[in-house]
Amino acid sequence: MTVTRPEPVGPTPALVESQVIDGTARLWWDVNSEMTNYYHVYRRSPGEQAWTLVGAPYASSGSWVDPQPLFGYTNYYIVNVDDAGRESAPARTSVQP
Repeated sequence: MTVTRPEPVGPTPALVESQVIDGTARLWWDVNSEMTNYYHVYRRSPGEQAWTLVGAPYASSGSWVDPQPLFGYTNYYIVNVDDAGRESAPARTSVQP
């Protein structure tokens, strides 16, 4: 199945760091005051075709923890979300639990 993403809005989050700590995947990014409510965090493992929404932290947090990262390299992307629910272009990172 092919899905077309809408045109991105707003700035892409600036990832600061991603790492595995105590068996959890932790992601940090700079909070952007131009976007308002929250972020979406998506996850995909190698061999998977689709991205899965796994978190929606509030904009003020600038971090997210995946308590059960998948085995092998796990890929994440984070997007800003505006008041209308539209997403920015993604910032991508990978971790290896």
